[in-house]
Amino acid sequence: DAAYAASTHALADALLLNRRRSPAYSSAAFVPAPMYVHLVGQCSLTQDEPAWADLEVAGGAPFYGMVTASTVVECSREARSFHRAGYCHRAFDVDGNVAYVCEDSDVVCIESEADDEVGGHSCILMDSDERGVFPPLTCFTLKEVKLQGEWTAPGGVLVEQRLLVVKATYLPRAHAACEWTAPGGVLVEQRLLVVKATYLPRAHAA
Repeated sequence: DAAYAASTHALADALLLNRRRSPAYSSAAFVPAPMYVHLVGQCSLTQDEPAWADLEVAGGAPFYGMVTASTVVECSREARSFHRAGYCHRAFDVDGNVAYVCEDSDVVCIESEADDEVGGHSCILMDSDERGVFPPLTCFTLKEVKLQGEWTAPGGVLVEQRLLVVKATYLPRAHAACEWTAPGGVLVEQRLLVVKATYLPRAHAA
């Protein structure tokens, strides 16, 4: 929705800033482990972004096997997030207690890769290296589909659901905070507008 464009970009900028500040990403060689999330059901990909339902539908999406998410994609690789019946998402009761609710759904595996000239491909880790997010406007591309019994989840759980393996690509905002360092080595968290000056000598100047 265009009405939320400014908020969407601001949220993406905040997540990218969080990544830039994380010591884990100080090495260009760092790549987070694969993350997982369920495709349908409560708190699922399709609940937040209906376009995910067309990931495998030829002619359904503008580009077969490709989804651009307009919302934050939360994912995990915690061993307790997996059960033989499927992926278990975190839920909280009124007292703030955590429970893991299993969903009968295909599971999506998001494989991080090293950044390149095209953009960023790594999960943005949050409070641990087992949970993370991808910012809004990330493009997810289907790489392969594994059938039940062909894959094992973290913790050694043999999940009786299909696994859709995707790759993520997002573009760092050109004016994102912390894009530049001021004289004296000060890291400035404001936009920097770079301009070029041009002037024409007067033909009749002295």
